[in-house]
Amino acid sequence: MSQPNPTPRFSKEDDELLIAFIAKNNPAVSGRKGTNVYKRLVEEHSTHQTWSQWKSRYIAYAEYYDRRIAQILGPDFVQPTLKSRVPYTAEDSQNLVEYLAKHTGESARRRGTAVYKALAENRTGDAPWGLTRTSAGWRDYYKRNKEAFDIAIKDYQTLHGIVSEPLPREPTNDLGAESDDSIPSRVLAFVDAVQEDNRIKQTEARKVKRNQAATDSQHTTEDEFDTHIPSVPVSPSVGFGSFTDIEGQHASSSQIGFGNSDPTISVTRSEVMPEPVDSDTEYFNEVIHQIPRYGIFTPHDDLVLLKFISKKRVANRKAESLYQELVQTIPAAGRHTAQAWRTRYTKHQHVFDRLVSDYRTKRKLKGKEQEKRRHTLESSSLKPAIQSPRRLSIGDLWGVQPNKRKRLSDGMGKRVKRPVEVGSVLGDATPASPGWMLAEEGYEALSTPERINAWTSEVHEADMTETEDELAEEKEISQYLLQ
Repeated sequence: MSQPNPTPRFSKEDDELLIAFIAKNNPAVSGRKGTNVYKRLVEEHSTHQTWSQWKSRYIAYAEYYDRRIAQILGPDFVQPTLKSRVPYTAEDSQNLVEYLAKHTGESARRRGTAVYKALAENRTGDAPWGLTRTSAGWRDYYKRNKEAFDIAIKDYQTLHGIVSEPLPREPTNDLGAESDDSIPSRVLAFVDAVQEDNRIKQTEARKVKRNQAATDSQHTTEDEFDTHIPSVPVSPSVGFGSFTDIEGQHASSSQIGFGNSDPTISVTRSEVMPEPVDSDTEYFNEVIHQIPRYGIFTPHDDLVLLKFISKKRVANRKAESLYQELVQTIPAAGRHTAQAWRTRYTKHQHVFDRLVSDYRTKRKLKGKEQEKRRHTLESSSLKPAIQSPRRLSIGDLWGVQPNKRKRLSDGMGKRVKRPVEVGSVLGDATPASPGWMLAEEGYEALSTPERINAWTSEVHEADMTETEDELAEEKEISQYLLQ
């Protein structure tokens, strides 16, 4: 079979890694189509591919991989004979329960590899029976019977009052290296296809439930609207504080015009308040469950990491300096080392990158929407209530149109001729005051001196702006009286 072609998921380097790993850890051909070798590959190298993807890659090009592995092993390599699997006994189960009860506090640590490596090497000195099997064998045995083991371990701890003792760390010469306990990304491989499907279904179900709860909480009863009925159009983008200011200003301005309650005369508009934007923490709390949850990293730890990398616009998020800055600047990040934070991100890089991209896209669209709404309000809903350029006068408040010399239908005043024109025809006529003469009802209604002065001033101004038709009419009447 020809050499496999590189794909977006598998590169040439990935193929070489697969060949070298199988040649070292599974030289026998019989076990290469199983699952253990590929799970170990994911655990030890923290690859972004799942174990099932590695297995599918091998099966698709099995002849090529087998030929390359045989070249590495050489012609002198002898295939090992198959050994029959030694079954686990009740004594093995009891020993494993006691060991895990003493050296693991929570079940999360039991899913890792460090505790079983310590067991297989008998680092604690109290488990010589652990040398009879490999660490992968002990771990697989626990995983296959996890529920039964967890119950037995809890009962054993409660009965004997045991507090878990820390395991001795694996010796290393590299000061920057860390054990599997401090790097949760190596604790478990990616979940298999069935577990992944279940997680996606549970995630979608939680989203639907959360959206329904949010929709129900947004409903407002009619009683809540009875207390504050807006008398002017209020945009949804205006906050409750601005609405209160508008209502108060409207109440004060509508009472200026001597009992007039028309809100369109003078209403002081409030400035537009920006629509509240969901806080970063609220957004991240909604999506934090999408990151696979296991190991010693808590949701709060992932929240700290996600918020930090979303605010840092750097080209390489795998740079060690970035996570050193995280540990030095964020107090909550001090519970893990910079290398552990970096490994956490690298392990789930595709999830973190997607959440950061969605967050930035949401913020960008939110800003554009808010700017568009602000522009719309400024150009439409915030226009002055009075569109006419003419200045508002006292006559407008009393319903009198300026520059119109018509008799009032309500009997508030009586028209008289000016003394210059009328007096020349009728000598015995009593000279009348210019403008309007108010009847007795008018005096009672306008008893306040300020109102009378304002009224006569406006009417006098109207008298001084007669039209040509009115002057022609008066001239015709004068000629008729002189005949």
